[in-house]
Amino acid sequence: MRCTYDEEEGTVRELGKSINDRIHPLKSWKSQHNIAVLALLGIVGLPGVPARAQTSVAKKSPFVGAYHHDEADSAEDLAILPDRKFCFELSDGTEEHLTAGRWKPTEHGIVLEEVKRPSNGIFAGVMPHWQSQEESSGPVSVNFLFDGQSLGSQGTFVFGFSEDEALPKEMRPVFAATANKFSEQYALPPVTGPVKSFFIAYREHPEGPRTRSRMYRVLQFHLPEVKPPAELNDPTARLVSMDIAIGFDSESTQPPLHFNSEIKDGVLFVDGAKFGDRQELPDEMKADSPECTKLIEQAEKKVSTEPELMEDGSLQLKPVRSFDQELHVEGAKPYFTTPSDDKTAK
Repeated sequence: MRCTYDEEEGTVRELGKSINDRIHPLKSWKSQHNIAVLALLGIVGLPGVPARAQTSVAKKSPFVGAYHHDEADSAEDLAILPDRKFCFELSDGTEEHLTAGRWKPTEHGIVLEEVKRPSNGIFAGVMPHWQSQEESSGPVSVNFLFDGQSLGSQGTFVFGFSEDEALPKEMRPVFAATANKFSEQYALPPVTGPVKSFFIAYREHPEGPRTRSRMYRVLQFHLPEVKPPAELNDPTARLVSMDIAIGFDSESTQPPLHFNSEIKDGVLFVDGAKFGDRQELPDEMKADSPECTKLIEQAEKKVSTEPELMEDGSLQLKPVRSFDQELHVEGAKPYFTTPSDDKTAK
């Protein structure tokens, strides 16, 4: 089994591929974007058993081993490790997806618990653009870009920006609720005035009673302070524009995996479905899997509101605060009403 850690976790990627292929129970983990930062689920020990004894029990567990499962269009590998971790890798022909978690014994077998932090699904990536002072002039423009494939089908996202910390008076739906599908990126006209914060809100209960459906979960983001990258090698480099791409990853909002597993005649069954025969772990995974450990260590880090610098020079923004707010936007005109060829809001 080859487990790889994705250093590009959190980058803004093309959306829209199906994530609902659930031929086998473990496929419910499949994610297109890897933009969510994983968080650690607590492991419940065996009651009344010392830690050393628990470690010994884990090493002797009949579940520890490597398992493989093939589907028509994908392959799945599961490694159950002696240190109470597991790695699961899904290969669908074009991409490989890795997740990690913990396992603990139960009365009839073990339970696999994915390591995953609850997520609201909203992501915002920033790409700054620089020019020499000799080549540029005028104010910095802020370009808000919205992913139509992930946001357009919902019809419940509301957006606004302000020059301070206050929720703007004008909050408008991003896309109109329509049966037509939006695609590609949709842009607001460049903003050249002062902008400190932007807000995106969504309804957690859009089908509930009227008073409840007006209640939105609001996320506030700050525009980041940026510095020219060293590779520009230009002391006169000046920020001329900032692209802020906003989207929604519905898969990251799904609850973490929680599967009951048992072995029958040397075959692993996951939630009652046959997965595969037990094989010996590769030598390099018998003590630990660095990739799984790295994922868990990432999860244990304290959640920060500071932007995260990605390898391509973009920044992944984190919400500086979130709160519930009743918004009356029934009469507000959406920024984008139809999936026309004109992708700029009026």
